[in-house]
Amino acid sequence: MASPQVNGVSDVNGVNGVRPSSAFIDHLLQYPVVADSVASVQHTKYGQQTLALGASAYATLARTIEPLLATPYGYVAPYVVPVVSSPARRWPGSGRT
Repeated sequence: MASPQVNGVSDVNGVNGVRPSSAFIDHLLQYPVVADSVASVQHTKYGQQTLALGASAYATLARTIEPLLATPYGYVAPYVVPVVSSPARRWPGSGRT
């Protein structure tokens, strides 16, 4: 079974254990308000507890469900990609053709 991909990169530990990052998250972190907010959450006591709780919830719940969702997505992926990439179908009712 293939591992999930983010921006065309496999979601496994790369060289020296460095995980691939998301281009969308990198773009958001370029805004000073977002970067400062993330930094303040990471450095406060309650922010660290919240992040730890979220990470443990992902590890126990979402990670166990991910392989189960990969198979159904594999069946619909060939049909989803053409619809998403089609500009005429992107915004129904917007008048674009």
